[in-house]
Amino acid sequence: MSGNPDMTPDGQDQPVVTRAEGENAQSSPMSERDTTIPGHYKQAGYFMTLLKREGNAVMYADASQTYFEVHKVRVAKPKTVFGKLYPEREILAGNEDFGVNGWACVSRERAEFRFANIVAESKS
Repeated sequence: MSGNPDMTPDGQDQPVVTRAEGENAQSSPMSERDTTIPGHYKQAGYFMTLLKREGNAVMYADASQTYFEVHKVRVAKPKTVFGKLYPEREILAGNEDFGVNGWACVSRERAEFRFANIVAESKS
């Protein structure tokens, strides 16, 4: 892999979606909400890759598989900000939501535990 932090772990030249872009990116007009959660994003120096999703639970890991983030996916209502329309869409936890809708984990075991809790919570 080149030293370029904006490349995917396998060396592919793909655009990186930051958390802010993932939360606020405008999609083309759709009759249903945008259900696309980014497959990759860069956050605090980590290049995160989506490992799995089940219902409203998602798990991301960094390239070394030593840092994980687990998010409870939420639906943001449509809104207009400064004349720009943001349709109903799925969003990940922002920085201020960690501990409530997102968790940073330093082991796969802990990330799996958080992921399983979100899945179980959504089924009850």
